[in-house]
Amino acid sequence: MRRAVPSVCWAPRECGAKQFEYMYYVYILLSLKDKNFYVGYTANLKERYKQHCLGKVESTKNRRPLKLMCYEAYNIKAEATGREKFLKSSDGKKDLRKRLLESLNNIWRGDRVVECAALETR
Repeated sequence: MRRAVPSVCWAPRECGAKQFEYMYYVYILLSLKDKNFYVGYTANLKERYKQHCLGKVESTKNRRPLKLMCYEAYNIKAEATGREKFLKSSDGKKDLRKRLLESLNNIWRGDRVVECAALETR
C-alpha cells in the first residue's frame, strides 16, 4: 500500500517554494496603560514590536507600555491584511477578548508580565 505524500512543503528552501519565502504576521498588542488592543500586520514582527516599544509608531507611542499578546503567521499578504481588518471590526474585537480572556486575567491579577522595558535594555 502506498503512503500519501503531503502536498505541503515544510522546508521551503529545499523544495524551492517561493510562496513561503516571506511570512506576514498579524499581531495583537495590549496597552497596559489604557487596557485596549492594537492590531497590526507586518513582515518583520521582531522589528515592528521593537518600534512600538520604543515609541516610534504614532498610533501606540502614547499607549505604552505594551505587551505582545499573540500573533498569527500567513504566507499570503492578502490573508494577513484580511485577518487584520476582521480583528479591527467589532466582531473581531469581541472574538479577541474571548480568545485572550485567560491571558488578560493573568495580567490584571499581577502575574509576571514581560513588556517593552525588557526590549529597551537590549
